[in-house]
Amino acid sequence: MAYAQELASSCSPRSVRVIKKQLLQARYQTFGQATHTADREIALCRGTHDFKEGVQHFLEKRKPNFTGQ
Repeated sequence: MAYAQELASSCSPRSVRVIKKQLLQARYQTFGQATHTADREIALCRGTHDFKEGVQHFLEKRKPNFTGQ
């Protein structure tokens, strides 16, 4: 429960959506397919507002303000 609360307060909504989607798909994928999907999602997230906010909140030691974008 504590881990779920930590995810809810410190992860962007977009990241949580991607994690859930990957976990649901993983049981039907090979390791290689799952890795390819993860690599693609990481590349897609780098240009998002939430990625930039994640870096900034970490550097500034403050609570994140994620928008899901």
